[in-house]
Amino acid sequence: MNKKYLPAIASLFIIAMIAASVVPAYAQTLLSPRSVPSLVVKTIAEDDEMRKTGIILLGMTTPSFDFDALFNTYNPFEFPAVFVIAIIAAAVVPAYAQTILLSPRAVPSLVVKTIAEDDEMRKTGIILLGMTTPSTDFDTLFQDVGQAIQFPAVVVTPGWLEPNVATSPKFLSQFKLLVSFNGVPVTPTTITCQVIEKDKVNPIKDKQFPAENLKTRPVDQSQNFVCKFRPAKPGVGVLDVYYVGPTTGQYIADYVLNVGASVTIGRNVVFGQEIQDICVLGWPSTLVMFDIGDASFAFKPVIITKPDGTTHVVYPDALGTVANCEDMVLMQHYALGLTIPWD
Repeated sequence: MNKKYLPAIASLFIIAMIAASVVPAYAQTLLSPRSVPSLVVKTIAEDDEMRKTGIILLGMTTPSFDFDALFNTYNPFEFPAVFVIAIIAAAVVPAYAQTILLSPRAVPSLVVKTIAEDDEMRKTGIILLGMTTPSTDFDTLFQDVGQAIQFPAVVVTPGWLEPNVATSPKFLSQFKLLVSFNGVPVTPTTITCQVIEKDKVNPIKDKQFPAENLKTRPVDQSQNFVCKFRPAKPGVGVLDVYYVGPTTGQYIADYVLNVGASVTIGRNVVFGQEIQDICVLGWPSTLVMFDIGDASFAFKPVIITKPDGTTHVVYPDALGTVANCEDMVLMQHYALGLTIPWD
């Protein structure tokens, strides 16, 4: 071999050695998780809080046929092919989706998860101000509305039954809370709460469209609430939300609870947010009467004596037969003489 080629050959070996060490490191930086800014939008349906859906009614007249007569020939089990297709789709679509989706990447994020405990059917917190029920019973107060739902031999009253009944307050609303970073529960550096009251007003100007008869006006009422995080393990525990404001009818409202958490990771601070519902009522709607023939039934509160001799009152269902907090708030405001303000 000609010795004059040795420096060139040696240079090639050096370049190959450098490439062997640099390329994997460079590839690793490309494949490593990166923090990607993300905008999270969270919504909670309020019209029907049990079914988690918004409701709009067009005010149409019901059909000339009753339901049974209109659909007496329909039998979903006469179409077995639909069920076969559904079963095949349920098996094929996930496998197909798995093959076409890109491989997931770990993205640093702080996730705040809350679960309302007061009303687990409607997924909302409940606070009761302990006010006395109005001097007028529900049926008399709303007799011009036709609010009672009539069934054969059964009348369901959606509001309160007995007037001038003293009720017990419940100033605590509870939520399960989980704070995790990249899937691992972590102890939050800070926990913050913002509480926004949703007022309904009657617009007389600046309507968004001619048919608008009510609109929502948000008001910050955070000063009337105190949040306490009760951890059991890092990032896992209970959030106690206390109402410390006035116990007057003006504060009966549907509220938005915004729970924020932050964690310091090295020199960076990572944030996460979650929203929930809190329903503040003057009194519960559990004095609901069912008249079945000659028998009458009412959901009554349960009184529990605590070790110190004081009592704690448990209400079976503070919203009764009403599907959402906002409707009950409007009825209680009306019963107290609090009219919908102009805007």
